[in-house]
Amino acid sequence: MAAAFFALLLILGFHTRLTVFMSWVLLVSLHNRNPMILQGGDTFLRGLLFWSLFVPLEAGYSIDNRLRDALSLRGTSAPRQILNPGTFALCAQIIMMYWVTAAYKSGVEWHSEGTALFYALSNEEIALPAAKILTGFPHILRYLTHFVYGLEILGPLLLVSPIAPGPIRTLGVLLLISFHLGIAILMKLGLFPFIDIASLLLFLPSWFWDRVPAKIKSNCSAMVRTPLDALTRHLPPVLHPARPYPPKPFYPFILFALIYVFAYNLSTLQIISFPKSLKPIGNFLSIHQRWKMFSRSPAKIYHWFAITATQNNNITIDLMRNGEKLNWAPPPSVASSFKNYRWRKYLDYLMKFRSKKKLSIALATFLCKEWNHAHSASPSKQISNIRIYATAQPILLANKPVNKAKRYLLTSHSCNKKARRTKAGQ
Repeated sequence: MAAAFFALLLILGFHTRLTVFMSWVLLVSLHNRNPMILQGGDTFLRGLLFWSLFVPLEAGYSIDNRLRDALSLRGTSAPRQILNPGTFALCAQIIMMYWVTAAYKSGVEWHSEGTALFYALSNEEIALPAAKILTGFPHILRYLTHFVYGLEILGPLLLVSPIAPGPIRTLGVLLLISFHLGIAILMKLGLFPFIDIASLLLFLPSWFWDRVPAKIKSNCSAMVRTPLDALTRHLPPVLHPARPYPPKPFYPFILFALIYVFAYNLSTLQIISFPKSLKPIGNFLSIHQRWKMFSRSPAKIYHWFAITATQNNNITIDLMRNGEKLNWAPPPSVASSFKNYRWRKYLDYLMKFRSKKKLSIALATFLCKEWNHAHSASPSKQISNIRIYATAQPILLANKPVNKAKRYLLTSHSCNKKARRTKAGQ
């Protein structure tokens, strides 16, 4: 709740510098407690919030800025264009994410074969219906594979083009936003594509905003200013004018952090060796990062899961299919079989580290309690034991022989405490 509260204040721009700091602290805390369910989007969001600590986010439409207007301090607000170490580092973080991701893509699937997108869109764990349609056109996907790889390299260059910066930077933003919208339509990757889209708005130049029709700008401005005025009417004005932000004493730290992130990214590519003595700094600031999306090549195996449970009436059900009778056929939509992408990440983690039985036993214990509590009024429907299975399904090109899927038992767990104690004593 605290994280949601500060996130709301950050959206409104109220005490922005405090709320962005608290949002960053709470996000880092949340991620440190749940490392098994994180993905690249979480790393990216942490990085964006960290660099936002050194950017005057309140300079535009915000409650803070309107409160300054109440003191007739309009002229002391931030300039129309802002360039300082904080804004440079924030933009550099975004560009590094694209370039390091591209550098990782060294497999032949991204280059000579051009099959990377076919494999990525054939991964049933993340594939949405539109992806299944596209896999029927492998020749088109071959061209799109090379386009995506090229866009990850050239797109960031367009974002900072010194030549015709207005139209070319706008083109770069629109191309990359279209790319991420395509990802959101084709693959179930949670908030990652939307975080990317939000970050790209930073690169839209004043050339773009100046060409937005005056009527649209006026209507949008009124939509934002009206509620801000209503809110600020009941708040005291700020007691100080806006000052250049971040303060100059912060500059050496920002430079150090940026060099740290750059060097850390180079070390993940094995270009340089990163000193182990410095790694605790990255862990403390949560600026360590690794951009390996679909790299070195996309996975050629995906997993679907079955969590079998035996009820007291001797009927075996599958908790992955909302308690339906057990059916060993693959689900019609593997991506939809997960409650959300966090559950997918967690189950994939259990499969990857299947030798660590404590993790899967913890999940089985939780599912026992949840199901039996929900069916406390129907003892015959309560479950006595749980087994978690993962089936590894190869992704094959049309001209390759069929490989059989392989099923793994991750854990077998008794929901009956007495039965567990008896088994332990034997």
